[in-house]
Amino acid sequence: MISTRIDYGDLPTWVSAVGGLTSLIFAAVAAVAAWRILRTEQQRDDRASEAERRAQAGTVAAWLPDAADREGYDAGPIRVNVRNGSSLPIYRVLISVVVRSDGQSFREIAHSGGPDRTYRELAAPGDNEFLLDVPAARSRRRVALEFRDASGRDWKRDHDGSLIELGGFS
Repeated sequence: MISTRIDYGDLPTWVSAVGGLTSLIFAAVAAVAAWRILRTEQQRDDRASEAERRAQAGTVAAWLPDAADREGYDAGPIRVNVRNGSSLPIYRVLISVVVRSDGQSFREIAHSGGPDRTYRELAAPGDNEFLLDVPAARSRRRVALEFRDASGRDWKRDHDGSLIELGGFS
C-alpha cells in the first residue's frame, strides 16, 4: 500500500532551511546597501574632483573698473582688471569686450590679442591691469576672459561670470 503521508522532515532540517533563507535575504539587503553606499561615495568623490579641477580657474575674474568705460559711449583705450586670486599664474590670457547685439546675444567688439587674436602669455597672481582700444558702442560693455590654468586646462569666464571649461588640456 502506498502511504499518503508526507514526510516533512525533522526539526533540525527545518531550522537549517529557514536559517539559510534568512541568511540569503540579509545578504541581498546588505548587497543593496553596499551598492548604494558605493554610489554615494563615487558621487562625493566626483564632486570633490570637480571642485579640485576648477579650484584655480574659480579664482580668476575680469571686469571694467570705470563706470564710464562700462557704459560704452566713447571710443578709445579702456582699463580692464584681471584678478588671479590663486597663488599660481594663468597663461594664454585673452580678454574680450562684448556688447549686447540684438537684445539677447552678445558680440565681441574688441579683444586683447590684436588682429590675429594672439594670447598674452601670463597673468601673475593678484591684480593685473590691461588696456584695450575699443570702439564706441550703444550698449553696456562687458568683459569675457579666456585663459589656461597652471594645470593646462583652458577656461572661459563668460560676460555674465559663468565659468566654462573649454576642453583643451595639454
